Amino acid sequence: MEQNLDAQQIVSKAAEIMFAQTDRYTPVLQAIQSAIGITVDGDLLVIGFEPKDNQLAGHLTASINRNLIAQAIQEAAGRQLNFRVIEGTTLDDWTRIKQAEERLRQRAEKRAEAAPPDQALEKILEEMAKEKEAAPAEVVAPEKIEEYAAQAQELLTKTGEIMLGQSDRFSPALQAWAAATGIMIDGDTLVVGFATASHHLAGHLETPANRNLVLKSLEEAADRKMDFRVIEGTTWRDWQRVKVMEAQLREEVLADAEKRVTAEAAEQVWDRLAERMHHAHQQLRHRQFPQARVQYLLEVLPWLLEAEEQAKSTPGSTPEGIERALARAIDRLATLSELNPTHVALELLRLRERPGKSGGQ
Repeated sequence: MEQNLDAQQIVSKAAEIMFAQTDRYTPVLQAIQSAIGITVDGDLLVIGFEPKDNQLAGHLTASINRNLIAQAIQEAAGRQLNFRVIEGTTLDDWTRIKQAEERLRQRAEKRAEAAPPDQALEKILEEMAKEKEAAPAEVVAPEKIEEYAAQAQELLTKTGEIMLGQSDRFSPALQAWAAATGIMIDGDTLVVGFATASHHLAGHLETPANRNLVLKSLEEAADRKMDFRVIEGTTWRDWQRVKVMEAQLREEVLADAEKRVTAEAAEQVWDRLAERMHHAHQQLRHRQFPQARVQYLLEVLPWLLEAEEQAKSTPGSTPEGIERALARAIDRLATLSELNPTHVALELLRLRERPGKSGGQ
């Protein structure tokens, strides 16, 4: 991954370029000015938003704005760059997303290789469901799928009629809704999809203003509060594929987050030891005398054994990690005691092997 430290400068300069091209403060300008440049990964500019600004992201991904933003970014960077908007504001957020997506892609491809083309999806669904200890992928009769689609299409059509009655022109949002296909009503969510050729229209439905229009019209059409979801694809199978992939991606991201938390917990054991060592050294009287430094060494050595035992019982610790952290602690103690690290390690080994050794020494 190529990390470009000027990612934020590119975003800021692109905002200035866009601002100079208009005579009013539009939602897309507000979005690009609130965006955070995370990194330039090859030919991709990665952009994120603070949680309080997440609702602005749709303005950047809407197809009607995408070309304008891409041109401004190209001019700002001085070269051709694509851009992607993610949830997050740091390079770690982007790294986790890339790693999770890559693992998910490799896993799906590997599982699909062994199955006949017409059974690949079913095989993936079944295996992923087993891994999650969940119920197997739902098996739905073709006539039931057709019923789902008919219900969804009827609601989609009725919603479109209400939207049209609230507008005096055939807006991009109406054009996008008319091109969408009703797939199914999943709980309180109307799932609509686009064929690949018309998927570029989907962004019109995700801008805040258009989304509110659709939600109000949908609620009136259904006579209850509902949400809607836009996917690429037009069939029930496409929707099942999206749900499985998203569930798997969430699990990957959560697993990465859990590993990070446990690793930090393991590191805190050694951080506390370092603070304790430095505090004791600062309180040491007559540290210029060798006998004082030896007394400090004898006082601190049991602390290293205590930290080692704590680390062994801390989730996220590994034998290799404990050995490395213990070696760093020995080096730190040797520096503070003005001794050779090997000598300190030898004294620690003697203390560990001493009968009835105690961390409270």
